[in-house]
Amino acid sequence: MMSAAPAWLTFGIGFATALGFLAYIGKTPRKWRWALVVGVVAQLTVLTVQFVRSEDLLNHQRDTERNRAAFLFLLFNEKKPLGGLQDEVLKQEPYALAYKHFRTKEFDKAEVEFKDLIKNKQYVAQSNYLLGEIAREAEAKKPRPDYSLALTYLDEAIKADDKYSSPLYMRAVLTVPVRELAAFQDLRKAASQDKGLCILINQQGEVKDRWASVASNPSFLAVQRECKLEHKII
Repeated sequence: MMSAAPAWLTFGIGFATALGFLAYIGKTPRKWRWALVVGVVAQLTVLTVQFVRSEDLLNHQRDTERNRAAFLFLLFNEKKPLGGLQDEVLKQEPYALAYKHFRTKEFDKAEVEFKDLIKNKQYVAQSNYLLGEIAREAEAKKPRPDYSLALTYLDEAIKADDKYSSPLYMRAVLTVPVRELAAFQDLRKAASQDKGLCILINQQGEVKDRWASVASNPSFLAVQRECKLEHKII
């Protein structure tokens, strides 16, 4: 579940290494000191540019995967294939195949495929989220469910993309009985980022199914009210 070292860590190590060369200024012949300083500055500049570019690329990847996942959710919600579009997407998109197996409850296949995607640094947030859903569903069938594995996956999903609202929402659902304040913080952020989730938590059926224990809680009511105002939902 753990990904490779993030760009900021690589940048930090490189930055510290570059600054370390400055310790040699006093030991460097005077005529070469300027060259050492220029070299360090150049290295720091290159590291900074690489870091900014890597963060931009990562943000673009996250946005693209978030949008693609939303598209697949809508596509596979259709009861009939849209002119063979589902089949075409399945040929081109490994995540789509994993998601299909998740939707058809072929969880053994889906787990392997999601873990492969994470290993290959593709759809990391979405794959961890759906692995969390698989773990949650398995635990929910037990007399005394333990959602620790599901929460571990959800934590990894949020770490991979904190703008992805689905794992925030599910983490709030699972933690509200034991960590109410943190759960409402997750819920507030999820509903603020995602208009669809705001609409969902204001629906009587969803409140009854998942939020009955806090339906009259002032904090929960505040989240409902605030997100409606933010998204201009009448």
